[in-house]
Amino acid sequence: MGGATVVDVLGRAAVVDVQGRTAVVYVQGRAAVVNAQGRTAVVDVQGRTAVVDVQGRTTVVDGQVRTVVVDVAHVSP
Repeated sequence: MGGATVVDVLGRAAVVDVQGRTAVVYVQGRAAVVNAQGRTAVVDVQGRTAVVDVQGRTTVVDGQVRTVVVDVAHVSP
């Protein structure tokens, strides 16, 4: 798959590209895209979008996202 890994655990699908350090996780219809290179996380939960930039410590939240937790260190291989 060109360096990509697909993991399905209890109905939760995760697609991880080790080369690009990109992780796409779908949990019960909720999508989270994490790019470890730019330390950028885009989280879409029930139509609510949150963009978190760990380097610049910038958070942009659209809607009423109550909690967004991103640990980019665990994304990198």
